[in-house]
Amino acid sequence: MSTLSSPQVAHDPPEPSGSQKLDRGVIAVAMVVVLGAVMSILDVTVVNVAINRLAVEFNSPLSTIQWVATGYTLALATVIPVTGWASARFGTKRLYMISIALFVCGSALAGMAWSAESLIAFRVLQGLGGGMIMPAGMTILTQAAGILDLTRPTAILLLAVLDHASDLDEARRIVARLLAAVPPGSFAVISHAASDIDPDETSEMISRLNEHLAEASFVGRPRDAVARFFDGLDLVGPGVVKVTQWHPLSELTASARTSLWGGMARKPGSSGRG
Repeated sequence: MSTLSSPQVAHDPPEPSGSQKLDRGVIAVAMVVVLGAVMSILDVTVVNVAINRLAVEFNSPLSTIQWVATGYTLALATVIPVTGWASARFGTKRLYMISIALFVCGSALAGMAWSAESLIAFRVLQGLGGGMIMPAGMTILTQAAGILDLTRPTAILLLAVLDHASDLDEARRIVARLLAAVPPGSFAVISHAASDIDPDETSEMISRLNEHLAEASFVGRPRDAVARFFDGLDLVGPGVVKVTQWHPLSELTASARTSLWGGMARKPGSSGRG
């Protein structure tokens, strides 16, 4: 079992050969899907570093300009449950293209916003598109790959998912069931709202979010609780940290404000493949 103080750095699984290699078409689809998903998740916290500057530029109180971040998060969480219905109704490919279009249009309009109110509205539009990108993209990827081969190492992405499981034991059971279904060498990637980073602001944001959720089940958790999701796994350095500090591209990125813990770990053992 790994510890947070000295995370075990996981090694890459052996390179598959011959018929074990993924089809190039599937890899291309995966790259498109991952790119879209990363952008939608990144936009949850990307404006936090500029909140104070936006308040000055638009001459708005901080309580108003914070809705630039909160509005996006609310829209993102609200639209996810309807994505399954929308996929069946309009088709997964069409829904993915619509979600990308909404996200891009919202991003462009947010860049041209002339007031705090317009910026908030455009960020909500951006969030409506961003919330559908990941579930629709994962559906497309599954269809492209055919039947998922769970005898080969894979990755489990739980980005802002376990936040909706208010019971900690149930959240840990969800992770355990998913990990039990994949072979050794698989990775788990988890991000989670942090209750111990700027606790007052985070608590207010969560309260606002729960006002718009039917079951009001969204929760934040401290770092220690998030780290427990990785029990029995080999943590990949730097371990469970603020998402902006997980291999940041620059010091500016690392110092950006965020209210999310994140980490990645590998299921120990050999997959017996390759």
